Amino acid sequence: MLGGDMRRLAPLITLLVIVAACYRGTSAADSTGTTATTPSGATSGSAGSTTSPTTPGTSTTPDTMSTASISIRTDRSSYRATDPVTLTIVNGTGSQYFYNPCTRILERESSGAWTEVKEDRMCTMIAHVLDARATRTETTELGDGLAAGRYRIVVAFTEETPAGQQSRSVRAVTSPISVSR
Repeated sequence: MLGGDMRRLAPLITLLVIVAACYRGTSAADSTGTTATTPSGATSGSAGSTTSPTTPGTSTTPDTMSTASISIRTDRSSYRATDPVTLTIVNGTGSQYFYNPCTRILERESSGAWTEVKEDRMCTMIAHVLDARATRTETTELGDGLAAGRYRIVVAFTEETPAGQQSRSVRAVTSPISVSR
């Protein structure tokens, strides 16, 4: 009797564990469908920079790293809060990187400083692969409750390294975008 009850509860327990592990917050649902192209196929838009990691929730200023050349740009420079945003990610290095576009960070500019916007989002914890010298596109949403202002999007990347070696993390930051209501 107990075995049958446990078998019926197993899918629910699995789902709860997955949701708890992946919870980041609103469902500003992101599309994780991607396409890979060559760097020459990159689209125009706002180019950003690659920066070192910062503590979430703090004001940040881009600190461009010369050791990694991952750039990220948006398809436009201004959006309404409900518009989808297409990101173009270009890896100019000879290394492969892993990332998750859903766990991207949104930062808002206030008095010249960048502060992370607290969002309630749910993300699946899946690693996307950015091959060496490759370009990928990703789609994200800003969320309909976003206040008007200047924002930027930050995506974290982890370099693939041989077993036993320390991996390096970098982040790519878009140029500022304007958001209206």
